[in-house]
Amino acid sequence: MPTIVYDEDKIATRQFIGLNVRQVRELLREVMVIPIEALPFVRWKPVAEGHRLTERDKLEFITPDQDVGQVWTGEQFCALFSMAQEDLEMWIENGLPVLRLKDGSVRVTETVVDDFFRKRKVEVATTRIAESLERIANALAPAPANIVGSQYVAEKRGVTTTYVAQMARQGLIPKSCIVAGSGDGNYWKFNREKIDQWIESGGSR
Repeated sequence: MPTIVYDEDKIATRQFIGLNVRQVRELLREVMVIPIEALPFVRWKPVAEGHRLTERDKLEFITPDQDVGQVWTGEQFCALFSMAQEDLEMWIENGLPVLRLKDGSVRVTETVVDDFFRKRKVEVATTRIAESLERIANALAPAPANIVGSQYVAEKRGVTTTYVAQMARQGLIPKSCIVAGSGDGNYWKFNREKIDQWIESGGSR
């Protein structure tokens, strides 16, 4: 059953299944004395006021002076890290959890940001290992001149080899560009002439 937590108070009841955060906040505002600035988190991830509780959700209201560290508005976050609003939206699209308020603004918490970038560092390290393994494999068994790997495409597109593999798996790179038998557990290989034509055309299917 859903569990609601604020400070040292805890309530667990099936009556909250299907209710959204805003409704729960109103029902328990006086019982648990939840301040209006308290931010809602489910499994330590910020959620919107419209998030509906499931049977296994643990909804915790946390004020900015609790364990989440600093809480920034989108504008404050961008100013602090010297980034444009478009950059923040890009990070959000890539998985940065934020709390979106009813007015469309966002709130970003310090602990969530730290956790997100720790995971990104692991992904970058994994990508570098994969690139190193591919270079070793190519050195031991050089590919024909008309065959290129993910690194070649990544450099041409200005992306990572992980993203190239993702595009290939999702069909965003035409099958005519992909060497038969590559991928699916093996390194992705591409026909140089066809992949060059695809990149020069703008990379659309």
